[in-house]
Amino acid sequence: MTVGMESPIIPGKSFVADYVAPNYIVDDTIQRGRLLSLTGKTGHGKTAVMAYLAFCFAHGKEFGGRETEQGRVLFLAGENPDDVRARFLVCADVYGLAINENMHFLDGII
Repeated sequence: MTVGMESPIIPGKSFVADYVAPNYIVDDTIQRGRLLSLTGKTGHGKTAVMAYLAFCFAHGKEFGGRETEQGRVLFLAGENPDDVRARFLVCADVYGLAINENMHFLDGII
């Protein structure tokens, strides 16, 4: 270590002093303030799952048996916006949930 530099090692008490408990928007699953990504093979249901999650979150409905806080959704429909439109229309019909003011979309690639 170079003279005059502070050590990157800190005492345990200092390390845990700034702990903030997670705030979940879907109980024990998705935390507020985090950016998440869902990856998988083509045609394995990623868009369908995320469309349903978007509806649950926008309406404050349970998702997979877990309580969900109601809030706004931004769905990035960059890869195939027409497919996303169709899936959201089907999801709205099947689950009887409206595409409401909490649901927003970014159409196309940025």
